[in-house]
Amino acid sequence: ALLADGFDEQYIDAHKPQFIKDNLSLFQSSDLIIGMTRWHKWCLPKDLQSKYIDLSVAAGDSYKAIPDPFLAPNQESYNKVMRVVKGYVERMADKMIKDGVYGK
Repeated sequence: ALLADGFDEQYIDAHKPQFIKDNLSLFQSSDLIIGMTRWHKWCLPKDLQSKYIDLSVAAGDSYKAIPDPFLAPNQESYNKVMRVVKGYVERMADKMIKDGVYGK
């Protein structure tokens, strides 16, 4: 899905998901932890839960659970979920720029 969106394979490989069990210090030093469902918050250690926000909420919408694209039964379903994620990420970035949280 990312290749189809024009991302370079090396860029994709350099930005693989980070898991808390392997990278606790990364999560501890983060200002914000973004997940796709409320359940993700409860997977975090208690001292990190206050840093958590759902992607849909970070994008300025009300809470909406986003299904895990890796559980999609086929490529079409995977791509559909990834389009939802992309839309939320784009809206979140626009909101951060508008709110002055992130440079233009």
